[in-house]
Amino acid sequence: MTEIKYKDEADLQRKIVKIFNTSGYQFEKAPSPYFCDIFDKIRKIYLEVKPEHFAPAQLLYGIAKEGIKDENLRNVKYIGLACSYEVRFYKAPAYDIILNFAKKIDPEFSTPPSNIQAQQLHNEAFKLLGDHWKIYTYSGELNLDEPTLDIFIDEENYKYFKTIFKKYHIDASRFLTYIADIHSNNQKIKINNEGKIININTGRFFRNSDREQRSMRDFTGEIDYLPIKTYRDKALFESIKIRVNDVRNLLHQIDRLEPLETRRIRGRFFTKEHIGVEIADIVKRLSPDYVIEPYVGAGALIEPIIENFKGAANDINKGFIDILRKQYKGYDWVFTNFNTITTKTEDLFKLWKILENTNLLIITNPPFGTSSTNIQASKKGEIKIGKSRNTHIDYAGLDQLYGKGDLVIPAIGKLIEIIKKNKKGHLSFFSPAGIFCGRRGYIKLLTNLIKDFEFIEGHIFSGKDFNSVSKRKPITFTLWKYKKNCRTKLESLFFIYEERIINLKKTPLLKDGWHYRLGNKYVKNKTKNALGVARNERFNTPNGKHFGTDFKEGSGAELAIENLEIDLNIPHIPTLLIYGLWSVSVGHRAIAQHPIYMDNAYVHLPDFSKAETFEILALTSIYVLLTEIINDNRYSKGHIGFSGMNRIFKFGNFTAGVRYLLENYGYIKLNGVSLMEVFNLLKKEPDISKIEKNYRSLIKVKIIKKLDDIKYWDFIPIP
Repeated sequence: MTEIKYKDEADLQRKIVKIFNTSGYQFEKAPSPYFCDIFDKIRKIYLEVKPEHFAPAQLLYGIAKEGIKDENLRNVKYIGLACSYEVRFYKAPAYDIILNFAKKIDPEFSTPPSNIQAQQLHNEAFKLLGDHWKIYTYSGELNLDEPTLDIFIDEENYKYFKTIFKKYHIDASRFLTYIADIHSNNQKIKINNEGKIININTGRFFRNSDREQRSMRDFTGEIDYLPIKTYRDKALFESIKIRVNDVRNLLHQIDRLEPLETRRIRGRFFTKEHIGVEIADIVKRLSPDYVIEPYVGAGALIEPIIENFKGAANDINKGFIDILRKQYKGYDWVFTNFNTITTKTEDLFKLWKILENTNLLIITNPPFGTSSTNIQASKKGEIKIGKSRNTHIDYAGLDQLYGKGDLVIPAIGKLIEIIKKNKKGHLSFFSPAGIFCGRRGYIKLLTNLIKDFEFIEGHIFSGKDFNSVSKRKPITFTLWKYKKNCRTKLESLFFIYEERIINLKKTPLLKDGWHYRLGNKYVKNKTKNALGVARNERFNTPNGKHFGTDFKEGSGAELAIENLEIDLNIPHIPTLLIYGLWSVSVGHRAIAQHPIYMDNAYVHLPDFSKAETFEILALTSIYVLLTEIINDNRYSKGHIGFSGMNRIFKFGNFTAGVRYLLENYGYIKLNGVSLMEVFNLLKKEPDISKIEKNYRSLIKVKIIKKLDDIKYWDFIPIP
């Protein structure tokens, strides 16, 4: 479907004419006033255009009124009703029938056609027109010579049908399964007088939920969608069909267009199909006896391997399972519809037909998302307005052993329990990268995983490979082999990212050097207007990175001695200055953006044995100074900059430390000008508009290069 974007109704009419005429028609926009909006007089086609609805009574009345004096309008061939996203064409009734309909509205024809707007009249007009001849959604060639009484849903037109399903609160995946089954068995549906969808061959009603269907004779329960009462939508639903081969592709289309609120509740971020193909090579290499996909979704992970292995696939969405069961009928696979997390482990063995001690492989992209927020699916607007994304998680008792806070924790915890019960096999899964970065919320899960599972290999993918996940978010895929009490060392893990091997490494972390928080509470500012710096515990910490004053609790902390935890004891440079400068140097909304694979990791300290590290600190200090001058001391409130007639330099309580950095590392060149020369220029010239405007950009480029020189991004830091 191609929805037409328009400025006003006249603009919509002009654009429809242009689209029609690319198929060889000779449509014109009607003059104003006229009984219709666009027409092709040669082919005798007349259309009424409304941006968001149809007005058949208005058009029929207009044809009747004009036909009294214009004989050409007594032989109309097609009538069209158009809106911004579709056109419905009908074979025109005989003029006498149209005339009789119009006379019931106004026998004298004194009413202008544009005043015929009553919904009851439009409903009667739809009944008069009968079944549509063709529905056209502004995509592809328009051909009115052949009817399209049946409308097949496919990937190209699904967006159009999505708006219809949403209007009636119909679960698209369930309905498509229902329709596919009906079409494959040469059956038909009707919309009864109560607006319910019913299979006229079996008497079974469509429902969104799993409630047992009953026949038309004894059905008394209420439907769980809005009744379809309008004549035009009844006709549309009764003409819908779908080819079985299109169904699975549509599942991915449904997932891509599913509202983010629904994704968060279900924790569902589907794997795109090309990732499934890549992972299939790993599965084939392992050659398991039996494969389990407990959160199968649209089936991207099993599709490349289903012909080669036996197995079971499960999803909480019955619609998806029904489709996959039909798609892969005849293969040696079991398809089930249960909540993996809340179903007892021993019951899953029976349901999935797992033989104990078999060479089992579990492979999956489990649901994930924290109980309070899922930043991986957050839109900028939602963050800005502070929209709540609270989601209830049923841990089914798994939180005692594996922890809580993210849906992925019980999801993976349950899979660990299955493999442990089987006493043999491999476990492989996609997950947020934070699990392996030593993040507090995942410690219990990670501890239990590495206790009894030997690490085989790991991969990092960009979030762009998963529907509706930010491309800046890393998603890991790891493969593990059950080996009781093997106690895998976290530092032995490695990840392949874009043909690079990224290791994990224990290294000093910025958050451990000084206090953002004490225990579970963030530190509070003790001195009003004291210089501090924005919080930067993790590379993906969302707030802007800058020096400032009076930070709100949790957004930053004072650069005060009572917040110092570990003194680096570097001569002439205060440790708090180093922590402050590094806090604005790296990470999200800092000077240097981090690589994707670092996103969930804690910010680590650099190697202080290298001169380039101190060059970065010197560059950062001038970057901060420039930022303050450009923004009229907006952040530091006068703590950083030049003051008085003599332009005395100050950098809070760290002026001497910054001077030392500039005196010893100010030789770095920016377009032929040394960093120290830039500092002296800023001191001499109070009018920043007269200073080279791109110094900050040049500093940023230098810092990025020097971070590579000190190999800062060569490993993922862990506590």
